[in-house]
Amino acid sequence: MITPKDIEKKTMSPQKRAEAKNSYFAFYIGRPLSYVLTIPFLYAGISPNIVTMISIVCAFIGFVFLSFGTSIEYQLVGVFFFFLWNMGDGIDGNIARYKNLKSEKVLVHIRSRPREQYRLRNH
Repeated sequence: MITPKDIEKKTMSPQKRAEAKNSYFAFYIGRPLSYVLTIPFLYAGISPNIVTMISIVCAFIGFVFLSFGTSIEYQLVGVFFFFLWNMGDGIDGNIARYKNLKSEKVLVHIRSRPREQYRLRNH
């Protein structure tokens, strides 16, 4: 049986743990919740890419609600969908690190060239 502790051990390096402590919400709520929510996806065999696609849909829905929502209720729904996007981002990373999956293409940040901020690199 997979536990949240198992996921934490396989996905959190000491460096990542030290960085995560800078955000109380992420360290004490977001990450532990993402560990719990990762478990059903692991048992269902859902790939990180599928979780990423679901989270992108959540981000789009959140954007629509926040952009066009005229009441506080709509804006809260938008914030909730952005929270789901954030959880999805953590879950897909947890799945990939837990299963030791590597993507063939990775988006790499280029710091040395301000005009060319991102490029696609093959592994």
